[in-house]
Amino acid sequence: MRWIPKTHEVFTMDGPFNNPAGISASIALLYPFSLYISFVSKEKNKYLGIVASFLMVGTIILCGARAAILAVMISTIISIVYFLKRREIRLSPFHYKIITFTGILLCFGLYFIKKDSADGRLLIWRCSAELVKQAPLFGHGSNGFTANYMVQQAKYFTEHPNSKFIKLSDNVKHPFNEFIKEIVNYGFIGFTFSLLLMVIPIYQSRKQHSSEIFFVRLSLLSIGICALFSYPLYYPFVQLMVIFLFAYLQSSNGESTFRILNNKFYIQSIICLNSILLASAIFQIKYEYKWNSIAKRSLAGFSEEMLSEYANLYTNCHLKKDALFLYNYGAELNFIGEYKKSNEILLECQKYMDDIELEILLADNFEKTNCMANAEDCLILASRMIPVRFFPIYRLAKLYEKNNQYERACNMARIIIKKEVKVPSTKIIVIKKEMNDLIIQYSNKPIKEKDLSSEVGKCESEKRHEIKE
Repeated sequence: MRWIPKTHEVFTMDGPFNNPAGISASIALLYPFSLYISFVSKEKNKYLGIVASFLMVGTIILCGARAAILAVMISTIISIVYFLKRREIRLSPFHYKIITFTGILLCFGLYFIKKDSADGRLLIWRCSAELVKQAPLFGHGSNGFTANYMVQQAKYFTEHPNSKFIKLSDNVKHPFNEFIKEIVNYGFIGFTFSLLLMVIPIYQSRKQHSSEIFFVRLSLLSIGICALFSYPLYYPFVQLMVIFLFAYLQSSNGESTFRILNNKFYIQSIICLNSILLASAIFQIKYEYKWNSIAKRSLAGFSEEMLSEYANLYTNCHLKKDALFLYNYGAELNFIGEYKKSNEILLECQKYMDDIELEILLADNFEKTNCMANAEDCLILASRMIPVRFFPIYRLAKLYEKNNQYERACNMARIIIKKEVKVPSTKIIVIKKEMNDLIIQYSNKPIKEKDLSSEVGKCESEKRHEIKE
């Protein structure tokens, strides 16, 4: 019996977040302050701090978030060494060797807990490095990673058709490293600027040796470790806390926090900035709440009636740059048969996000408007993005069958029948049976194929992809 419903069917623990990364990153950030209470406070609060520390560590272990586990273990070791030094207890080189050896064992253990997941990150970082090479100075823009990564992954699998990473491939929205994402989006120039914003407050507070400053730095180190292997800055709570901690370090330089907070200009600036951010957040919540209501009505069978509402949101608010809204709008247009308009919206969405679902939807629109070569390109790209998926290859087989390309349709069918199943399902069984029937039907049929490229003239200026079969 569950007292609190889960927000995700896969993860055992996720708290109020969409997956364990959110709650684990938040706890890892706060954990050093529970250690501070454990070491510094008086006896009653000290025990509360110890209990809180154990609860935090237990929660992170149950969540299974390896980056947060590593961050918590490193924070614990550093804080113990810090307080031993404060009590003038010196550690010998042997002790440091034991600590280093334990840390290495911990890293290997965390790697082998979910080896496939860790190896999958290697693929993501490798493809991300290629994106960095393409635009090293200024990056690909604020949505550069989500707009370009899956195409780069498709190129990788095109060049390495027997890669060991094929079984680990999936849709990727984040490189599982905040620093890599920053470089991909804004290049080394943008990353250097962000790095300065982090380094300057730490450098300015270098002369401060209080326990409070030490644990603020330790908290930032903890979230920095999480940022190396996860996406903690995706969550607003972590963002706000990181800004607050850096501001605290900066304010500790030279004059007291009390004097800074009582500066009139400082207070007015903060109030003005917060008012702007609050107004922006209110408008965003308003429009997203309206979008949610429209989407629910569409799912209830009123798609056609809701199109004017989608059009109003698209033309009158910030959602026209929201990839998920654009995809949703394009999918609704596809559902009611507005294929050309759907593709206009989806090609706009492609500037902010590109993945296998988007390419399959584009292919459907192209096919319905007789742009067969474009449909073929999209399906080939989708099949390269995640080679373990069956549906893009199935759609290719059906496209070739529709255009009397029986030999190519049979080739696709044979690939599907031989393909290893990653996650068994009834759909895959049905697809394999249908492809077997297709081979039987067309294997002895005279071949009268037409070249799909002859259809491209009907597509006018529609986008085609460079990746070919």
